[in-house]
Amino acid sequence: MRKYGLLLLVLLIMAAAVYWRASTPLIHAEEPDDIVTSGDADILDSLKQDIHDIVASGTGITAGEVADILDSYAGEGASEKTPAWGVETVFNAAPTSDVSVVALSNTKFVVVYRDLGNSKYGTAVIGSVTGMTITYGSEYVFNTADTEAISVDALSDSKFVVVYSDNGSDEVVAIIGEVSGTNITYGSEYIFGDYPSSYICVTALSDTKFVVAWENYDFFFYISVIVGEVSGSVIDFGDVDWGPDLAMIFFSMSALSDTKFVMTYDEEGLLVGYYPSAAIGEVSGTTITFGEPSRTYGYSTADVEALSENKFVIASFRQATIGEVSGFSIEYGPSIYVPDGSSTSLAALSNTEFILAFSNYNSTKYGTVKFGEVSGTNITLGSNYVFNPATTTYVSALALWDTRFLVAYRDEGNSNYGTAIIGDLGSVIETLPADSVGTSTATLNGTLYDMGTACSVAVSFEYGTVSGSYPYSAIA
Repeated sequence: MRKYGLLLLVLLIMAAAVYWRASTPLIHAEEPDDIVTSGDADILDSLKQDIHDIVASGTGITAGEVADILDSYAGEGASEKTPAWGVETVFNAAPTSDVSVVALSNTKFVVVYRDLGNSKYGTAVIGSVTGMTITYGSEYVFNTADTEAISVDALSDSKFVVVYSDNGSDEVVAIIGEVSGTNITYGSEYIFGDYPSSYICVTALSDTKFVVAWENYDFFFYISVIVGEVSGSVIDFGDVDWGPDLAMIFFSMSALSDTKFVMTYDEEGLLVGYYPSAAIGEVSGTTITFGEPSRTYGYSTADVEALSENKFVIASFRQATIGEVSGFSIEYGPSIYVPDGSSTSLAALSNTEFILAFSNYNSTKYGTVKFGEVSGTNITLGSNYVFNPATTTYVSALALWDTRFLVAYRDEGNSNYGTAIIGDLGSVIETLPADSVGTSTATLNGTLYDMGTACSVAVSFEYGTVSGSYPYSAIA
């Protein structure tokens, strides 16, 4: 009888936990400061569609989430910035996955990926940016075996580190790439874990030091961390250590300084589910110390991006929020609603502005960006802007400077090719040669993007010939 009584007690505890989980609001919703009173039909239509899509999906919506949605739309359009887009440019004309991209300078980047058209080899290519145009160098394979869970970060403007799961040897590996022009030279591979992994992330702390985190099958699937020190193309690793308490899948990292970083992840819950959390890590030599985990909003974490040494933005499923750091402590601001999506990637344009790139479930998984502005711990998000009107996955974004950014992704509307595009939130003028040039008229070619609040724009050019047959003069 005692055996059955104990079994009944365990079942009752589990049932109570399930009920508690189901009946408790899934986010710690703040009461909204304002509610939409605008008559803007587009905003209100989008608001209604977002709520409808969540309810229709069957995942449920809490009263707190409705409040967050209303509050987020109240701020939309307050200082709207509309991106101008360059041309989508393919970097791998074959099925592509596991895309990760990082800027080397404001005119150069490296994108790494799993080339499904070439035996799933790990591959990298250098991209060069001129205006809104992207050109690529040759592809350089860094692992001649099935490669996945690829992550890259820049160590300098001519050096980067790639970490990945080598499914040919069932190990997790790091390698240094050195860049000259658009050519890449690799160092040797350095193994830091003896089992493959589905989740790996790297963040550089300086030009000679980086941190790697991965889901470690040898550590009961919890997150492990390790510090790598770089000399030339040689990597010297410290000891493998545990990540934050109960840290598991869906994690990301971003450096706050040369000794401190923030990690977001899903924390294993008691009996039921996971909780999106964050923790501060501090590095001394090759030793990492973590502060206490701090639970954040949403359902599962997606990405984190440092805005300054003591502030970061975190995106989780349906939520975004600001975290402020003091020592090892984190204080969160109010959350703001983000449309349902996946493959979310953040990129900081400045310490008060960022972009959020994602695959938008509310628009047939189109590639979408939102522009975010930060005031204190409050976020204002702009409208959705589509950069790829087709199913978009493996999204990875970077900032080139304070108005210009790049998004790399798999374009499932174009044979799953690896593709990238430039976006710009500032005023852009593209000029092209005039045609139909006569003695007094000509057709001007080019495009003006986002000219701000100007009511009119005067455009003119000077014409003439070197020999002076037609004097130089201006045509407005």
